[in-house]
Amino acid sequence: MNGDSSDLIESLSGKAVVIYGNGRAGKQLYQILKNNHIYVKFFFDKNTFEGKMYDNIPVIPPKQLEEKFTKAEKEEITIIIALAGTKNDYAQIENLLTESGFKSILRYFPVRIFENYSASDKNVQQKITKVKEFFSDRESAVIYNKYISAFM
Repeated sequence: MNGDSSDLIESLSGKAVVIYGNGRAGKQLYQILKNNHIYVKFFFDKNTFEGKMYDNIPVIPPKQLEEKFTKAEKEEITIIIALAGTKNDYAQIENLLTESGFKSILRYFPVRIFENYSASDKNVQQKITKVKEFFSDRESAVIYNKYISAFM
């Protein structure tokens, strides 16, 4: 999943989604889904702790895959793998999910626009902030701010 995602967003409408990954890629995907009114039920992340939440959504360890979902739920829910990893990392996770009984598994490849920029660089901060002036409507500026906050 990357590029034009309007068909995907439409296909996820009304469905519960789980995001596998709560790092930058997972948060970027979450922001996209949230902005399109797609419900995210959980995050799975191997680097979590008991009771961790992100925007009031539970972040649970993958070892709880089996106990969180019934067989019927595993067939209905969509899990989107979102991480900054290799294709091999994605494949390993996809195999784990398939073996656990999940039927709908997608891969999200994050947009890495700000990867080479430092959030502490004042010049970069000013340029990123100035971009908002070019939006013709408030909603675009709000979405841009949310997108930036997911990366910086």
